[in-house]
Amino acid sequence: MSPHPPLDLSRLSINQMTVKQLSLPQLCDACTESGVPGVGLWREPVRAYGVEAAARLVRDAGLSVTTLCRGGFFTTDEPHARVRALDDNRAAIDEAAVLGTDTLVLVSGGLPEGSRDLAGARERVADALAELGPYARARGVRLAIEPLHPMYASDRCVVSTLGQALDLAERFPAEEVGVVVDTYHLWWDDLAPAAVARAGAAGRIHAFQLADWVTPLPAGVLTGRGQLGDGVIDLPGWYERVGAAGYTGPVEVELFNEGLWGREGTQVLRETVERFGEVVRGAEAVPGGSVAPGGPVAPGGPGEPLAPFGRTASGLAARPGGPVSGVRYAFSTLGVPGLAVPEVVRLAVAHGYHGVELRAHPEEPVHPGIGARQRADVAAEFAAGGVRVLTVAGYARVADPDDAERLDALVDLAYDLGAAYVRVFPGGRGEPEDDGVAVERLRSVAALAADRGVRVLLETHDSHRTGTAVARVLDRVGAPSVGALWDVMHTWLGGESPVESYAALAPHLGYVQVKDIASAEDTTPLPLGAGVLPLADALAPLGPEGWLCWEYEKRWYPQAAELPGLLTAGRERLAALLARTATPRLP
Repeated sequence: MSPHPPLDLSRLSINQMTVKQLSLPQLCDACTESGVPGVGLWREPVRAYGVEAAARLVRDAGLSVTTLCRGGFFTTDEPHARVRALDDNRAAIDEAAVLGTDTLVLVSGGLPEGSRDLAGARERVADALAELGPYARARGVRLAIEPLHPMYASDRCVVSTLGQALDLAERFPAEEVGVVVDTYHLWWDDLAPAAVARAGAAGRIHAFQLADWVTPLPAGVLTGRGQLGDGVIDLPGWYERVGAAGYTGPVEVELFNEGLWGREGTQVLRETVERFGEVVRGAEAVPGGSVAPGGPVAPGGPGEPLAPFGRTASGLAARPGGPVSGVRYAFSTLGVPGLAVPEVVRLAVAHGYHGVELRAHPEEPVHPGIGARQRADVAAEFAAGGVRVLTVAGYARVADPDDAERLDALVDLAYDLGAAYVRVFPGGRGEPEDDGVAVERLRSVAALAADRGVRVLLETHDSHRTGTAVARVLDRVGAPSVGALWDVMHTWLGGESPVESYAALAPHLGYVQVKDIASAEDTTPLPLGAGVLPLADALAPLGPEGWLCWEYEKRWYPQAAELPGLLTAGRERLAALLARTATPRLP
């Protein structure tokens, strides 16, 4: 009796390079004998055999072509070479159509000789996609951007992360351009799980490839793609994660390995089928959720430490001008009033946001009055999407002695949802006693917040709209579990420059709320960058870790544009500003 039930191989595909020692007819025979239904093909051996002949061979064997590799290499800045590259990619699209595959894998290309302009090279990739996308779509072929490990960035692929690939792909319809999720290239990146969820929600995972990472890497590193199970990658966790993102297509094993190529090809293929079975059975053993035990945790997921701006998660001071990859993006549900929680999560995933600030008001789905079961459901919904509940945005007015909202109830709600923060307002009356009232109320909840692992943030708002005013209160509170939320609009309206605001708030800062408006007189929300707020100056002093939250006040301005259509552009605007400010200024 077999120790395992029969394995479902209906999604398995063997990439031609895994057993390149086999001829194309031998590969087809071996796949048929082993019950493997799909093959991923490479242009060079297919051309040598004949494209139409290869299509007939695979079709007659009852196999499907899952991908054709590869197109791309778009980054040249020499005009004639660029024309040749585009012509070659059109030929690759035509070949894919003849072979019957709907997916052409693209490797973007490295930096042109003598260039150091990564951003420019990536823009040339986007330009090529704009030209090739409609051509491919008309032929029933999708373009799949494959991010390669950063060690290839200089000479082979300037797209190094799944997030970068999605930023390019999302400029075009999903039917034209998507991404490849390849474990060998992505396993190291702690932002990749959230990017997988984002890609899946948008229907942009066009191919999924498995290989293991075995060290030491061979000379030249190209042939380091190891047999499944021989290396350090949590392959069952990745298999389950990609499935949880909604991907149900072929799973292609693509190995480049001299040791495997030196063995008898059909033996390697049978071994690969067995190892694939171990991956699938391991994924089935993962107890719920989208991450295997011990595997990577989605960034900002429950249990991950949150670093304030200007400091790393380890508590070490951040390097001025350091990388901005640790900055994470959130939006407030004030911009989508009344929207159901599953839809909020889908918006975050689809538009590349890592977290959400939940407006905790009785007219919203989430507020302190909901019960334990509802709280658990909300937390599970966010966890399943790989999205963080960043903040419970309450309406307590801590400087108002008559305010009845319970701070402990907000902290308990945040704890139940796995949120890092609670937002409170000053709400003072303009009296000399305002500061003292706020200090006492914040001190009263500090111990509970510390016990729950939640931080209560006093927002720059109303009676204390400047950083100086909020810092004056927090200096007296003197509790690490109580900090500041910097709303850049209110400090600007209060006549304080971003430099002054940051200097006052830095010792207490939790995170930053961004927004844009037309003027001090007209605070109707605008797309980021379309108004007068000094966003670049506000972001300039921030360190390489932390959260930016877009608070788009649609609830108070129903005539404002709908937020969902602005989210991707808003995130891209913030990323561009951060990239600009991350470059150290010369004196």
